[in-house]
Amino acid sequence: MAVVRFEAISQRFGEFFALNDVSASFESTKIHAILGENGAGKSTLMKVLFGLQKPTAGRIEVDGTARKWKSPADAIAAGLGMVQQHFTLVPTLSVIDNIMLGAESLSSFGRLDRNAAIIALEKKLPSESLRLDWHKLVSELSVGEQQRVEILKLIARDAKIMVLDEPTAVLTPSEIEELFHILQRLRDSGRTIFVITHKLAEVFSFCDTWLALRAGRVGGTGPIEGTELSQVVRAMVGTDVPSLRERAARKPGEVFLKVHDVRTDDAHGVNLRGFNIVVRAGEVVGIAGVDGSGQAELIDCILGLRTFSGDVSVGGRSVRFGETRD
Repeated sequence: MAVVRFEAISQRFGEFFALNDVSASFESTKIHAILGENGAGKSTLMKVLFGLQKPTAGRIEVDGTARKWKSPADAIAAGLGMVQQHFTLVPTLSVIDNIMLGAESLSSFGRLDRNAAIIALEKKLPSESLRLDWHKLVSELSVGEQQRVEILKLIARDAKIMVLDEPTAVLTPSEIEELFHILQRLRDSGRTIFVITHKLAEVFSFCDTWLALRAGRVGGTGPIEGTELSQVVRAMVGTDVPSLRERAARKPGEVFLKVHDVRTDDAHGVNLRGFNIVVRAGEVVGIAGVDGSGQAELIDCILGLRTFSGDVSVGGRSVRFGETRD
């Protein structure tokens, strides 16, 4: 019997269909990849499952029972949990306080009983790799550790069906591998995992099944075993993707934007420490890094949204912005 079944689910916003007659079923104790391009309906489908959105039409079954959630609280009570793409943690609280938040463990005197909460949680851990310093502030954790706190919140609430929205978007390669090992242990302990993603290498390495959405409709689905990469790509985009042609050689023009020794001093967030970059006319320059590495801060400096030391020059002229409109 399917643990989750969608029957003709539609989600309409005015004249736009985010989901259009989506039907699919998912077996228990599997890692299911929910795939699609941006705007394909991946997150919307999972939000419908978790009760964050009410479908315009259709039927949801969980463990063979039709469900109509009034709110995510109903879904949580029924054993579902969701980790949003942007974490919902309180940085000034400890790990255990974040895990307890909304489901506090109280002593007989009505006080928070952190020790009881920790003991109860440790009994539920399917893997020692999920263990953290329970009393450490969330603001002191790495991004990967913060994501573990979100997963621990679901474990503490006995979630048997877990949804993770783009969980690897902010992780390093080593953190990605560690995350999926954790998810596999959760699966092996009897849980069903949904992973919203568009990173096919991760899907083929770690997931059991795939469902591809395209423009709000089901483009294809099946087990990972025996499926070709081209089949999944075709289901996602509707056509075969041609091989990348060799890029024509280009001769860049003169330096147009130059960032030299840019430094920031902010008590909150990431600080730049002597950043240098040169952009020539006719170039496209990519700035890469995991979330929180300073990309946003760099762009803010270039646009005059943040104070900094160092120099930014445009067209050979040094500029110092007094306000954004400059």
